Amino acid sequence: MEEVSEMSLVPARRPVRKLFLGALLLLSTFALFAVRPPLALAANPFKISIRDEKRIGRNVYRELLKKDLLEIGTDRARRLEQIGQRLVEANGLSTFEHYTFALVKQDQVNAFATPGGYVYLFTGMWKLIEGDDDMIAGVLGHELAHTERRHIKKNYEDQVKARLGLAIILGVLGASQDWWRGVGIATDLVFLKYSRDQEEEADKLGIIYAYRAGYDPFGMSRVMEILKQVTEESGGAPPEFLSTHPSSGNRIERTRKLAAEAVVQGTQS
Repeated sequence: MEEVSEMSLVPARRPVRKLFLGALLLLSTFALFAVRPPLALAANPFKISIRDEKRIGRNVYRELLKKDLLEIGTDRARRLEQIGQRLVEANGLSTFEHYTFALVKQDQVNAFATPGGYVYLFTGMWKLIEGDDDMIAGVLGHELAHTERRHIKKNYEDQVKARLGLAIILGVLGASQDWWRGVGIATDLVFLKYSRDQEEEADKLGIIYAYRAGYDPFGMSRVMEILKQVTEESGGAPPEFLSTHPSSGNRIERTRKLAAEAVVQGTQS
């Protein structure tokens, strides 16, 4: 697969993306003062705790529910939850006491995680892979790795640092509030993207999670094959999953290699 460049995350037709960005924009603006007492700032001004992550994830989930963007109580929603919980239990994941898996009622071919152990799959992605539990497990395992390794937390903390630094610079320059808002939104977009190192780690751990739970570890490479086909059929425009999850090199071959390694390591343990 050709390397896919990172793309903008703000198309107006994507209400879930806008909702998530809006939540992080609000939270990052008040993070230094809302998530911990002011006296703690001097000791560790940029860190957020597990408790903070849970609060962020819970708030995003509630907003998605409020806007009727989650599919609740259907057979496929229950199936998604069952596969996700099987991954959690088989791998002994315990960073968060509870993990939530939900379907987002939009046609994007994508999946994402928020802080606090929340993993979401868009119905557009589900339609491509719904007949294959191994592929579903591959995608969920990948997103679980992001939340378990707290990649979102790190990017969020970097975002807060950048916003504070910009606030100091803009204060010195006397920039207007409107200009500040524009720069703040751009800063959000930069730091919400996963790094390639984070993507590679999520690929590796996600495949291990799937294998340990009894799923075919080659499920993720089959997902990559389908996404490549979708890209070719659309004239080169990659699905959202590839745009928000940047790749380094040939991801199909890399995920196949990771799957083979997981099998070898599993038979030797």
